[in-house]
Amino acid sequence: MPITTQPMDQDRSELEQAFAMFTEASRQLTDSYAELQQQAQRLTDELGVANGELKRQYAEKASLSERLVALMQALPAGVVELDDRRRIVALNAAADGILGSDVMGQTWDALLSTRLIALDTPGEWRLSDVHDRILNVVENGLAGSGGFIVLLHDLSEPYQMRIQLAKQQRLVEMGRMSAALAHQLRTPLSTAMLYCANLTRPALAEEDRKRFSNKALERMRVLEHLIQDMLRFVKGAAVAGTEQVAVAELLDEVDQVMEPQASLAQLIFVVDQSVGGAMLTCDRQALSGALLNLLDNAIRACQPGQQVRLEARVANSLHVTISDGGCGMSEETLGHLFEPFFTTRTDGTGLGLAIVKQVVEAHGGHITVESRLGLGTRFAIELPLVDSVAIVNRNQARPN
Repeated sequence: MPITTQPMDQDRSELEQAFAMFTEASRQLTDSYAELQQQAQRLTDELGVANGELKRQYAEKASLSERLVALMQALPAGVVELDDRRRIVALNAAADGILGSDVMGQTWDALLSTRLIALDTPGEWRLSDVHDRILNVVENGLAGSGGFIVLLHDLSEPYQMRIQLAKQQRLVEMGRMSAALAHQLRTPLSTAMLYCANLTRPALAEEDRKRFSNKALERMRVLEHLIQDMLRFVKGAAVAGTEQVAVAELLDEVDQVMEPQASLAQLIFVVDQSVGGAMLTCDRQALSGALLNLLDNAIRACQPGQQVRLEARVANSLHVTISDGGCGMSEETLGHLFEPFFTTRTDGTGLGLAIVKQVVEAHGGHITVESRLGLGTRFAIELPLVDSVAIVNRNQARPN
């Protein structure tokens, strides 16, 4: 019986194919593993580089943070850090020396109300428990964290120097004023003494006695007026007042006083006001006196038939202008116009316009003047209204 080899050959062929497929799969797995090893090595190398860079950046930031902390501690200005709820979370050495470390955790607004007193200059505060400690307070927000940084600059020494300088300047000014005042007093006093000496003549006629008496009294009145102006000028810086006055009412009073004088001088006096119900916080007498002084000067500068005009408008603040079509002033005169004891009138004291300027500035306003020879003069005054004053006071009560 013959032996069949076909099935055996078929099995061997299938086995060889299976082995070949296993060998190919093993090769592929080996290649894949090698590739994975290469990728893993690349990733390890890249991670090492990135980790090294992160370590370098961290070291740099740590060094920078250390330098910044050292710098902040060395700053002569106080630095206070607030969180998003405005609580004090950090102080540098200067701020600790100013406020004390016991303020940590307090809210900044509570500290302002209990330890600091707002001064007239915006941003300047005085420590309530140290009378001569003056601080400049500047507040800045931190957009990222929602917190704040407060800078405290100690202005105590510059503040005292400023006060001393103001005193020295005041003494110099008083010296100049005293010399000018002595010069102003000498002439009317000498004239009055001369008239009084004539009154002692035994053979003086009664008519001459009355004439000399009247002239002596006239010179004495000039002296009294000069002394009153001098006192007004000295007190002028303290004028401010707390009375709330309707602007329209104040202008009506000025109109009633000046209209008869303008008529007597045969001038055209025009009052043009549009102030509604605007209110001023002021010293009523001082402010009306300043306006009357300017109008009196305008009337004296005009000839019959010329016009004197008082205008008032409201636009966030009060704008008052007093203009005339009179003789005007030269550039040289304008340069000295507000100086004490400077006058172009033989009967003037030279203090009227200096007092006007002081009164206006004491009320938080300012005054300017324009004039041309032969064409007239225009004074412009701007004053804060009641609402504007309230806003200024609120701004002064909080840090910048």
